[in-house]
Amino acid sequence: MNTKEILQYVLEYNGITLDFPFSQFRKIDHGSGYLVGIKEYTHAIHLNHFCIETIETYAFKNKAILEHDGNKYLGIWIDKTSGIVYLDISIHIKELEQALNLARSNKQLAIWDCVNKTEIKTGGL
Repeated sequence: MNTKEILQYVLEYNGITLDFPFSQFRKIDHGSGYLVGIKEYTHAIHLNHFCIETIETYAFKNKAILEHDGNKYLGIWIDKTSGIVYLDISIHIKELEQALNLARSNKQLAIWDCVNKTEIKTGGL
């Protein structure tokens, strides 16, 4: 997927998780487990300012960690309540309790349930 396609997908479906060989993003679907964002890599921007350059700048800034760790993914999701778009580095965790604990320690609003294709609120932040 190119960044234009990613932007269109996020705007239509409210989020995406991408694997990151820098030359070509790939949409990823784990089919099990949970995705948890890591606070130190979280970037928030209002939906009105979210654009192709936002994705490209974030990806370039985090290129090293995305390319060199097989369990780190580029996550983008829209919080419809606030109108904020979150870009983050996500980690795939198999167990729910472990995912929730990691999310809370990273002050995340939610985790992504890969089986049910829905977010689970953490009660955090």
